[in-house]
Amino acid sequence: MGKRSSYYLLPLDGIFKESSQIFKPMPFIEQHDNNTYLDQLLVKAELIKKKRPAKVIINSYHTFSASPADCEEIASIIEGIGDAGIETIFYAKEYGEKELYLAAASKRAVIAPDGFLHFFGFSTTMPFVKRLADKLGIEVEVYRRGKYKGAMDLFRVDKIDPATEEAYGKYYEVLFNHFITRICRRRGKERADIDELINGKVLTAQEAQDQGWIDDVDYINNLIDGWKEEKRKPLKLKVKRLTIGPRWRGRKKRIALLFFDGAIVDTHNQKRSLFGQAIGDIDYTDEIRKLRVNKRIAGVVFRINSPGGSASASAHLAEELLKLKEKKPLFVSQGGVAGSGGYFLSYPGDKIFSHTTTITGSIGVIGASFYFKAVYDKIGLTHSTLKKGPHADLFSVTRRRSDIERAIIDGQIEAMYQNFITRVSSGRKMSINEVDKIGQGRIWSGEDAKELGLVDETGGLLVALKAMGKELGVKKITAEIFPKLRYSFFEKALLGGKKETTLSFPPEMEHLLALINTEKGNLLAPSYLMPETLFFDIRV
Repeated sequence: MGKRSSYYLLPLDGIFKESSQIFKPMPFIEQHDNNTYLDQLLVKAELIKKKRPAKVIINSYHTFSASPADCEEIASIIEGIGDAGIETIFYAKEYGEKELYLAAASKRAVIAPDGFLHFFGFSTTMPFVKRLADKLGIEVEVYRRGKYKGAMDLFRVDKIDPATEEAYGKYYEVLFNHFITRICRRRGKERADIDELINGKVLTAQEAQDQGWIDDVDYINNLIDGWKEEKRKPLKLKVKRLTIGPRWRGRKKRIALLFFDGAIVDTHNQKRSLFGQAIGDIDYTDEIRKLRVNKRIAGVVFRINSPGGSASASAHLAEELLKLKEKKPLFVSQGGVAGSGGYFLSYPGDKIFSHTTTITGSIGVIGASFYFKAVYDKIGLTHSTLKKGPHADLFSVTRRRSDIERAIIDGQIEAMYQNFITRVSSGRKMSINEVDKIGQGRIWSGEDAKELGLVDETGGLLVALKAMGKELGVKKITAEIFPKLRYSFFEKALLGGKKETTLSFPPEMEHLLALINTEKGNLLAPSYLMPETLFFDIRV
């Protein structure tokens, strides 16, 4: 019957991540990775459109977790497959906000017979430990530029700060309206229809179909068994190379798609399983330099998904991106979050693309110092300090900072903030006062960021790639994905060919850890757990 009579099963499982090519697995220790990776998804989508099966069923597992902007990216990929004349079928056991949004990008939506459909909305619960710290005798001093910079509010206040509530309230307004508008438009629904769901109405699978939210009610295995009875065969795809578009030949112009996925730290990449992965400036600048001198690369699309991190590492990486920009066009595509240091790495771009629901901006600087002596006294732990220089133990947790030392730290924070807004001013062709006004550590949705001039266009990675092709005068885009992991023969033998494996946790734990390592700051980083190390950190 041919490939047009085949079908392909595309799973969405685990945590949605950007790149599968940053860390190598540890042989014999790390188990199979069920997470969904954007780079792999892009390549598979290209292969699907090339092989042209009759049907693609997108199976969204109950454990699948993705940010709103991630959902936008996935939806655009599903739509691209459908535009190639392939029937796309979205399947989930139960339908919530995420599933309804993704199903809207498919040609058919299917739910399990015993499933339910709901749309309650979006919420975030923010923890605060200030009262606990006070009871334990832990003193925390926060230094920041930007009244919205709330990464240390966990210690600073005991409830949500009005400025934080304002910023996140506006973001949730954009997110809420975007989701319900898209879902209603694709399903031919009115606002009153989804208001019923928002107000608490939960539909059974049959009710969801009867009311037009779902097309079919069935189990996925029944769908597949039916296709097998029709002599349809499953399509098997092999990802041999991380490229998008036709294979290049000779001197054909290529676009580099460079992924940056993680917090920003000094020196080397850190696979901190409990705290989320982090990208080191030393390791990553090598990747940028290679692309700068690679004559086969005509332009670079830099995909950034990062909540920020080290101020010094961010500055180092931004400098390398500016050098790259001098040699070839540089477009930036923002993922789920590109705030603080994530925006610091965005400003060098000739153009910045952002999803409607991307969390971006957060142009500000924050740091904190801790005083633990009261805790040590309670448990009988004493210290003696030897020093040469009045401020040699400036960052010690066994004493408080003096007024002079607070001024020293505050001056450093101020200098970093001025550097931040000056760089953004230069990159975005705005005045420093304009950047300061929309900075102040405030997060913005991608939609609002476009109106403010922080990004150029709202659209995902595929939109950015298409724009780069137009910039280079290329009709058929060939994009090569970076970074790339390279395995020796010995490593391949140890891994048994499973190069995509990595350490994974139960989905609930992965989701919790992902939330810890977001805009609120990676508060469990080693520097915060080791009281006799440098207990002061400055972040952007």
